[in-house]
Amino acid sequence: MRFNEKELASLSRQPSEMAAELGMRGPKKGDVVKRRLVKLVVNFLFYFRTDEEEPIGALLLEQCRVEREDSRSFSIAFLDEAERKYLFECDSGEQCGEWVDSIIKASYEFMRKNLIFYRTEIHRLTGKVRFIRECGTRKALRVEVFLCRNCILYTGSMYRSLSEDYEVYVLFNTVLLLQKQYFS
Repeated sequence: MRFNEKELASLSRQPSEMAAELGMRGPKKGDVVKRRLVKLVVNFLFYFRTDEEEPIGALLLEQCRVEREDSRSFSIAFLDEAERKYLFECDSGEQCGEWVDSIIKASYEFMRKNLIFYRTEIHRLTGKVRFIRECGTRKALRVEVFLCRNCILYTGSMYRSLSEDYEVYVLFNTVLLLQKQYFS
């Protein structure tokens, strides 16, 4: 994959969804666990030496599998290179669970699946197919989520029964949560 080093370094300085010092072992045989500052920014996992500001590496969290190895560690392996596995050691089991959840939710694939789910729910509630276009970029996905939210608001005002209103209310709040989680 090609990338611009300056843009990637700039992205690494953006506010992160999560950041912590973790033990990290690279994919090479004989690699040892080293303490690294690890930052999750959008769908990149940057890792730094603990005393430096420039990242020494980055993992694009697409087409990868995240698994818990034990109560305090997890691994990331990429589907096209399953033998290359990065291992991360956390300070607690709770921290490990948070990292695994955040990394899984950071991928474009995860957001796309959620969007398809919300489209289906809107169709089920309204009987209308509102969104046909496939999202190719994160910006397009942001527009889709915004349109979903507005469609649900409009749909909610058309309903008369309390149970349907409640269902629209729950769906609307779920989309708002998705929007806040990924785009705020």
